[in-house]
Amino acid sequence: MNKIELNLPNGCCHLFCESARGVAGAVSFAGLNVEINGEIKLITDPYQFNQRITNDALPPVKSYFEPQKRATSGQIFLTEQRNRFKDLVNNAERIIVIGVKLREHDTHIWEAIKNSNGKIIYCSGPAEKNTFDDWTINNRPNKENIFIDGFWSDKFDEVFNELI
Repeated sequence: MNKIELNLPNGCCHLFCESARGVAGAVSFAGLNVEINGEIKLITDPYQFNQRITNDALPPVKSYFEPQKRATSGQIFLTEQRNRFKDLVNNAERIIVIGVKLREHDTHIWEAIKNSNGKIIYCSGPAEKNTFDDWTINNRPNKENIFIDGFWSDKFDEVFNELI
């Protein structure tokens, strides 16, 4: 059965951890030294999202943009998502990467892709071609790797044709 599964190894700004709440400005903490876990709630309503992102002292369930990908909210959820990502990539026949910068230090993403036997289809602007080519030569020399030079909006049909 073919299916698409949404996987969020870095989290999402619309996910919030419900186990702790605090009003913005009323709580003080060093972000990377505090961790909360618990029920995760997806907020899709724009008004509710704006209220939460503006008034909550605790951030969404999302990794910080730093090499260790630490998070204050929902670290257990993020670990589960990263483990699932590895499983999905490990069992995939094709892995399509669209517009994601290849940063080898993001090992939670690129180690799984490197070790996969699946065909890699990497769609990105021309600035990433040399990086991708160097990475595939060093990490996937005997595996199928395709670079689609262009942006998603222009290359949708070409990427889609790699699926069929």
